[in-house]
Amino acid sequence: MMNINTVITFKYIFVIVFTITIMLYFVKWTEKINPNYIKNNLKSEIYQDTKIILFWNSFFGVKDYNFGLGNDPFFKYKCPVYDCFTTADPGWLPIDQYDAIVFHGPEFNPIFNIDSPSSRSGHQRYVYLSQESPQNRPVKSSLNAFFNFTMTHRLDSDIVLNYYAIFDLEGNYTAPQENPKWTVPDFSNLETYKEVNKLKKKAVAWFVSNCGSKNGRESYVEELQNYIQVDIYGGCGPFKCPRINERRCFDLLRTDYYFYLSFENSNCKDYVTEKVSNALLNDVVPVVLGGANYSKFLPPHSYLDASATSAEELARSLQYLIDNPESYAKYFWWKNYYKVDQSYPAFCKLCEILHDRSVPSKSYNIHEWWHGDQSNPICR
Repeated sequence: MMNINTVITFKYIFVIVFTITIMLYFVKWTEKINPNYIKNNLKSEIYQDTKIILFWNSFFGVKDYNFGLGNDPFFKYKCPVYDCFTTADPGWLPIDQYDAIVFHGPEFNPIFNIDSPSSRSGHQRYVYLSQESPQNRPVKSSLNAFFNFTMTHRLDSDIVLNYYAIFDLEGNYTAPQENPKWTVPDFSNLETYKEVNKLKKKAVAWFVSNCGSKNGRESYVEELQNYIQVDIYGGCGPFKCPRINERRCFDLLRTDYYFYLSFENSNCKDYVTEKVSNALLNDVVPVVLGGANYSKFLPPHSYLDASATSAEELARSLQYLIDNPESYAKYFWWKNYYKVDQSYPAFCKLCEILHDRSVPSKSYNIHEWWHGDQSNPICR
C-alpha cells in the first residue's frame, strides 16, 4: 500500500506533466494563428499547393460572396481542382501574400487608393467581379491596368459568372457558352407538361421593381397590354407578391401563368439574369428581351424573343400558344434532356486557373473592355 509521500510525489508529477502539456499546446496554438505559419503550413496540412483567395469587399453585403469560406466549399461544389482556400479577412495574411484578391466591382470605388491594398506582389492576381449591367454599374478608367482577371456575366470573361447554368442529365455543362451543343428538339413524350399546363388560366406575368430601365422595356410592355393581359407585380404594377415570400410568388407563376416576361433592364452583351432561370425553373415559358444572343443561353424552342417582333405580333403568338395546348407543351421538350442550376460556382474556375501556369496574367484596360467604344459599344 502506498504511503503518503508516494501519493504526493505522483500528484506533483501529474501536475508537472499536465502543465507542460498545456504549455506545449498553447505554443502550438499560437504558432497556428500566426499568418506566416498559416501560409507556410496550410499547403502541407491540406494540399501541397493551396492557393489562398481573399474577398476584398462584400458582395452586396455578403462577405463570402454566396460561395463560402475556407476549403470546404471547393468540396461542396465538387470543384475539379479543390486545393484553394477563401477568406474575407484581409489581416489573415500579409496583404501581398494572397494568391488572388477578388474585388466586387459595384462596391469597389477606391479614392486616392484608400480602399486599395497597401502593397502588391508580382505573383498575385487581382480579379474584377460583377454580375451587373455596365450601364448600371460603370467602371472608371482610373482602374485600367489594375486587374488581371475578369469574373462577370460576359462570355468572354476569364471566369464566366452567370446567374444560372444548364447541364445535360448526365451532369455535363452545356450553357451558357459561345457554342453550346444543343440536342435537336424532340417533341415526343410531353404528356407530363400537358397535364401541368391544364391548370393555367392567365396569360402573362411580369415581376418588376425597376420602373425606369435603360432599354425602355416599360414602353414595350405598355403596348403589349393593348393586345393581351399582362399582370404586373411589384413596384411598377397593381399586383403584389412580396419578395419576402418569394416561394409563394413562384408557385403562383407555375400554377397560373403561361408566360413570364424575362425582360432585362439593359440591352448589354451577354447580360442574362435570373429573370430567365426563374421562368425555366417554374414551368412557365420565358419571353426574353435584352442584348444577348439567347441561343447561347437557352435551348432552342424554349423561349420567345420580344426583340425580334412587334408587341402586336408577339401578342398574337402568345395567344395562339394559349389556344393550342399541343403547341405550347412543345416549349418544355428540353426538360427531358436538361436541368437548370442557379448555384453554379464560378470560384471553381478561379481555383483552376490559379493552378494552371499556362494561363497568362493580363493587365486589363478594364474601362474599354467593360464599356466598349463608339464603334463597338457593349450596351445599346
